[in-house]
Amino acid sequence: MTTTTEENAKLILRDQHLSILAVLVLHAVAMVGILSPWTEQFVLLTPFHLCFSLLLVLKRDDGNGNKLYSALLQISFVSFVIEIVGVNSDLLYGKFAFGDSFGPKIAGTPAIIGIVWSLFTLTSVQTTTMLVKDRYVGATISALLITGMNWIMEPIAPKLGFWHWNEASHEAGLHDYIGAFVQGWAFSFWLMTRVKNLNNIVGLAFLLIQAGFFVILRNLL
Repeated sequence: MTTTTEENAKLILRDQHLSILAVLVLHAVAMVGILSPWTEQFVLLTPFHLCFSLLLVLKRDDGNGNKLYSALLQISFVSFVIEIVGVNSDLLYGKFAFGDSFGPKIAGTPAIIGIVWSLFTLTSVQTTTMLVKDRYVGATISALLITGMNWIMEPIAPKLGFWHWNEASHEAGLHDYIGAFVQGWAFSFWLMTRVKNLNNIVGLAFLLIQAGFFVILRNLL
């Protein structure tokens, strides 16, 4: 019994390391492509990049199965509706519009945007639950991670065709970060309520790699 448990733990650790390596390679290829003369072509692969990243993070879900998938589908749907309201009313985040890099849009909103929220909520919660168990504290830390990633991405987003601001300053305002925090907190708390044992080192690795990816692009593009 002990041997079987140890072997299973080793398999999980090996799979996690392979997933982290795959995430690293995926981002390295994307960076080389974006910095090449074929920037536009590589940026258009963003939806596939995001979906593959989510699959890699989900590779080890610690037996949560349908509960996790159901919660992520709910987050995807609700976030998609919220983004539709936001982009068409200017009330939630300010005056902004999505570019074409996220793929096909419905009512001015990329169909993939729900996947984006699911991916960042999941990886932030996976990271947070490695540190704390309290759901309120965990949701707050997770929301800060999501808002921080949003802040890192903001300067490079217009250059990559993700989104752009129609404000006079052409930059994100305070209301954008407040909106990201509130939405991130709600989704994180919901996920932590619905699903247990989400701590996963792959989520932490994804956030670190993603942050490094955009910091480097901010300085090179």
